Amino acid sequence: MPQRIRHYFDFRDTISFSDGLMLKGEAVIIPKSLRNEMKARLHKAHFGSDSMLGRARGTIFWPGMKSDIKQLADCCSICQESKPKNQNIPLMQHAEGSTPWQKIGLDLFELNGKHYLIAVDYFSSFIEIDLLTS
Repeated sequence: MPQRIRHYFDFRDTISFSDGLMLKGEAVIIPKSLRNEMKARLHKAHFGSDSMLGRARGTIFWPGMKSDIKQLADCCSICQESKPKNQNIPLMQHAEGSTPWQKIGLDLFELNGKHYLIAVDYFSSFIEIDLLTS
């Protein structure tokens, strides 16, 4: 198999030819000579890789498109500055209480058509299950 078409082998059954265009499903397959121009058009607004992939998905395609677009956004200082910065908030452990039944966890569940209430004491890990009659 020629080297230039090996990248298309895995999805060969989804490739078609229509009106002089090669398609993968409904997306136009972009040749190497036009990929930089397509990346520049997608990148024009500097919205980051997720936005660019969202706009590209389903309309254009080339092998490795996702990684090419991600690399473009990662190398762009404007995209990096406007990228949302999620704060890493550490998990906070809750107090278990200093005496039995000071803090409890409650939940409802159904078993064999009957409804139950389960209560768990955080201090002792004691479990109590009660049938709900109404």
